[in-house]
Amino acid sequence: MVLNTVAFTLAGFAGVYFQSLVPVGLAVALAVALWFYRLHLQPLFALSPEQAAKARKVNALNILAVIIFLPLQ
Repeated sequence: MVLNTVAFTLAGFAGVYFQSLVPVGLAVALAVALWFYRLHLQPLFALSPEQAAKARKVNALNILAVIIFLPLQ
């Protein structure tokens, strides 16, 4: 993620220098590509039934929080 921060910073400076959004768009594409590359390098592992149940509960609570608090903005 440090590489993404450096890429965004340099792209921001290049965008200001060239007065164009092209360097920023390239940095976003690079960041997404690096994220996908890093995601695919991680080994997969099996979840226990307890971990899966806890993850479902946390996800359900997060979705409920979004549904409740989003209209309050």
